[in-house]
Amino acid sequence: MSTKVKLIVILSLIGFIAFCIYQLTSLDVSVQSVNQSAEEHSPVLPIEDENDTSNTFKESKLTPSKNEEVLEYKADVKAITPAEYLPPIAKSTHDEQRYSGDLNDYQAYEAFHHEKDRALKQAYIQAATEKISVLEQLLQRGKEANLPKDQLQEAIDKIDALKNMQNVLIQELDTSQSTR
Repeated sequence: MSTKVKLIVILSLIGFIAFCIYQLTSLDVSVQSVNQSAEEHSPVLPIEDENDTSNTFKESKLTPSKNEEVLEYKADVKAITPAEYLPPIAKSTHDEQRYSGDLNDYQAYEAFHHEKDRALKQAYIQAATEKISVLEQLLQRGKEANLPKDQLQEAIDKIDALKNMQNVLIQELDTSQSTR
C-alpha cells in the first residue's frame, strides 16, 4: 500500500474513533439526565428504616406527607370548546351530469362532453360579465376615494384579464359552433 492510502486509512480510523467517543459521551449524558429526572418524579421511594439495611422499595403514597413540599403544576392550556364554525358534512347538492348513453357510441359520448364544455364556457362568460360590472363600480369608487395608482392599476389589470378570457371563450364557442 502506498503512504497516501495508509494515511487516509489512519485518518479515517481516527475520525471514526472520535465519532464513537462523541456518541458515547452524549449517550452517557442523556442517560444520566433521564435517570435524574426519573428519580425526581418517581412514585417509588425507598423505605427509611433504621433496622433495615437492604435497599427495598415500595410504592409511595400519592398524597405528600406534612414535611414534603406540595408542587402545583399549572398549564396554559385552553379548555376544549366546540369550534366556532363547523362546515356541514353532507353530499353535494350540485348534480353533476353524467353520461348515461352507450359507451360504445363514441360520437354521442364526444357530443356529451362538447355540450358540457360549452355550458361551462357560457357559465364563465356570464359570471365574468357580472364580475366585470362589480369591479368597474369598485374601480370608480376607488378613483373617487383617491386610492394609490398601483391599487387602481391592479383593478384595471383584473378587469382586462377577465375581459380577455371572456373574449377568448366567446371566440372558442363561435368556432366550435361554426364547425358543426
